[in-house]
Amino acid sequence: MKAFKLPVTLLLVISVIAASTSCSKQVAEETEETEWSMPSVITTSEGNSEEEEAQVEEETVPTPTPVPEDEWPQIELSGNKDDRITVTQNSYYEGEDFFLFAEEGVTLRGSAAEDIERIMGELEDLYDLSFDTNDHITGDINWRELYMDGDFGDINNDCYKVNIVVINDPHDGTVQWGHETVAVLFEQDLMFEDDENTDIAFYHEMTHALQLRNGRVSNVFSEGMAVYSQYAMCLNDEYPNYSTLCYVYDGLAWGDFSVEDIISDPEGEYAKTYDDYELTYLYGVRFVAFLMDTYGPEIFGRLCDAAYDYETQNNDIYALHDDPQLSIDVIKSCTSDDVFEQFSVWLSESWPEYGQTYADFLISQGVEVWLP
Repeated sequence: MKAFKLPVTLLLVISVIAASTSCSKQVAEETEETEWSMPSVITTSEGNSEEEEAQVEEETVPTPTPVPEDEWPQIELSGNKDDRITVTQNSYYEGEDFFLFAEEGVTLRGSAAEDIERIMGELEDLYDLSFDTNDHITGDINWRELYMDGDFGDINNDCYKVNIVVINDPHDGTVQWGHETVAVLFEQDLMFEDDENTDIAFYHEMTHALQLRNGRVSNVFSEGMAVYSQYAMCLNDEYPNYSTLCYVYDGLAWGDFSVEDIISDPEGEYAKTYDDYELTYLYGVRFVAFLMDTYGPEIFGRLCDAAYDYETQNNDIYALHDDPQLSIDVIKSCTSDDVFEQFSVWLSESWPEYGQTYADFLISQGVEVWLP
């Protein structure tokens, strides 16, 4: 799953296993409020010619009446995991910490709200961060226009809760993605069934929302946390997702990735990820695992706060995303000057156990695993 950069100005972090580019820095234009009006009345025109009558009828056909802003259709979820609810029009559900927006035709599990709240809580515990913040939000993205025909323009505009947008998979190259204000997913990502292709995107994209709501550090940090979430949550929830193995087992990594290169030059390879986006996932998950193992979950809040403070003081919210040396300096300020040398030693001595642990887990779940 991969973050990409749209040709506009808001940072998105989009996840796909295939390559994409980094998201844009565009702040969406607010949806204009639709003025409420009564429908036109069809009148007759006795005495008019047939041509005049047809013209009058054409002119007086009522236009569709807009939905009042406080009456957008709402989703009713049963709470039963075996129930399936298909929405017949663009609809929404308000949870304790999120808004769920579903495109017409999307099918949801009856327990979707409980599933979402549970996983959001697990992610917060994993990183000692909170979704319940919007202090660092720079602006919403135009997901309403992109996926919901401009609907819901008056709901959660200040993004005090996370927006979860569920759409039908168009099978046209559209990908799931996550941003500080929204996670865009396909309906299968919220089915939470024992299938290797479902709900893994939910772990990943919601991690992007969680991290970016607290502060930016770098793409390698963002993707590293998102992939680490896949690893940790699959183990915790006993969810045997095979694709995650390719991120964490050294012999299965793709492209030109080399653990030996990182061990020999960890800081240089970190900077290299800024020019090779594929490396952000593979370097990132290893670096995040190292930080978690060495400094504990509280390190992520310190890094997010330090990054936010730097970017605010310098009036550039993308400073660390654009300059690897700046993010390296912030990381060192929150850890130690030799943190990358520590990472090199840890990667050689401790990391192989992570990949083997996940492979053993898959095998214990009956998954056929090929290892080099």
